[in-house]
Amino acid sequence: MELNLFKNKKENNESKNIVEDFINELTSFLNKKSHIVQQSADVENETSDNPSFEKQENFFNDNLKNNQNIDKNHIEGHLYFVTSDRNNQIFLWDFTDKPEYEFEEKNIPPELKDVAKEGAMLKYENGTFILYSEEGYDMLFDE
Repeated sequence: MELNLFKNKKENNESKNIVEDFINELTSFLNKKSHIVQQSADVENETSDNPSFEKQENFFNDNLKNNQNIDKNHIEGHLYFVTSDRNNQIFLWDFTDKPEYEFEEKNIPPELKDVAKEGAMLKYENGTFILYSEEGYDMLFDE
């Protein structure tokens, strides 16, 4: 049986160093995290003359514009024709306004996904889509 005390001592010291390194990294991370939280609190108090504030403001404005684009496709009482339903993507066309474009709809209620197939007609009512008719093609070609 070979006892190598120096080797055991060295391995023991290395494991302590690993633990100490981990503790130091964790402390550093937490200090950075608290610094970031403090910075975000400071940003709320800054004026729009600050470039970083302007970047955040632009980001929020872009998101607002995207939400408005989504809202323009969701008009209460309008009928929407399902033009395509491939690969879990459903495309709708506003049958009421008859624009020259269709759009991808990502907020179809789960209970409609099985019936919102190509050719169906949906109605936007009370902030959600409901099935209006499974025979949307008939309505489309009757006009």
